[in-house]
Amino acid sequence: MFISRGPSGRLDPSDAVFVDVIHTDAGSLLGGHFGYLGSLGHVDFFPNGGSSMKGCASVASAAVGALVTSGDGE
Repeated sequence: MFISRGPSGRLDPSDAVFVDVIHTDAGSLLGGHFGYLGSLGHVDFFPNGGSSMKGCASVASAAVGALVTSGDGE
């Protein structure tokens, strides 16, 4: 989403005196991720490598779960 944008179109170290970033769900959009893997701040943290967070469903499984449970119960 923000890969093709320059610093003016996304978070950047020049946006504040100190920018710290916690990356979650980082990876390719084709892989079902929405986060950005590149460094964006003065300090960047990548818990669990920045991609999969323990206890969180993947986008694909969350979408399937929403479809299954979105009926009106009849």
